Amino acid sequence: MNKIICLLLFIFWGILSYSQNVVTDGVIFSIDGKTLIKYPTDKFYKEYIIPEGTEIIGKKAFVGAWVEKVTLPTTLTHINDSAFYYGPSHFIITGKFPILGNHVFGLTAERYFEVSQGNSYCQVSENGFVYSEDRKTVHIAPGVIVGYLENIEIIDRYAFQDCYFRYGYVDIPNSVHLIREHAFDNIKPNLPTRSELLYYNFEFTCDALTPPELEGEVFTENNVGNSTLFVPKESEELYKTAFQWNTFGTIKGYTPGPPQGIFENSVSFLKVNRVDGAIYIEALKPLETVRLIDLNGNIVREKNQVNSCHTICDISSLDGFFGLLQAIYKDGDSEVFKLNF
Repeated sequence: MNKIICLLLFIFWGILSYSQNVVTDGVIFSIDGKTLIKYPTDKFYKEYIIPEGTEIIGKKAFVGAWVEKVTLPTTLTHINDSAFYYGPSHFIITGKFPILGNHVFGLTAERYFEVSQGNSYCQVSENGFVYSEDRKTVHIAPGVIVGYLENIEIIDRYAFQDCYFRYGYVDIPNSVHLIREHAFDNIKPNLPTRSELLYYNFEFTCDALTPPELEGEVFTENNVGNSTLFVPKESEELYKTAFQWNTFGTIKGYTPGPPQGIFENSVSFLKVNRVDGAIYIEALKPLETVRLIDLNGNIVREKNQVNSCHTICDISSLDGFFGLLQAIYKDGDSEVFKLNF
């Protein structure tokens, strides 16, 4: 008898709970319309625009949903745990960037963001990072990291969670002074394979002379215990004693920045792409010399007398490249910028 009563009460509360929700085109919202609870998995929409007034996207709301693009409303404040796990991968941001929960997007190489016209809160860079309007905070990164962060000051919570860093290189600019909780959780050095390791040997580089403040749990032995951290030579001991930073498996000091006599330009005449084991370099004016320079200032590849606006550098034997590209033009100009291939 007691079991029957419990079952009836369970059914009653389930019906009562459901009756307190609102269903619009198969999408379940809370009765006040402020929380999107569940998106249907039996319908396909090329694009779904979440209604204005929605403040929260609930836990696992879009898991398994067949929708390609989702527009986030200006009223949105929170996206809860696993909301888009194995769901949509293309997002349009119309207002402030929301507070993220855990594993919102999951392990996916496809994660694209746009900013609506007139959005005064966010910007998206050419390489897919979402920044605050003042460019001081990076909110979220694309699924695969193929470029470098700008001179930002804050790395937001969960910004790089579940991202892939090609060849395992992670670069933190010297302008960063705060990294929020779980910013680098569950990062991977490459795209997923059938046999995934529990620990990875990443190479982090942080150029900040003073270890950036860590808000909450950012680095633990579980996620960086096998990794190497490169820091300014004069700050090596600071990092070795700084809370959480000292959990890196190895901390090494080096002299950051371009080698002596070389300066980085803010305006580039180059287009650089990697195809298989080669770097393809295309310039707007004729090149004379091209050099690849590692973090220790050593020239690992050099091509002289290029006499062309394009050239190719073979890096197949380097197993990727993390360092500087120096281009010297026929007219005497030169420029240097970072590469991560």
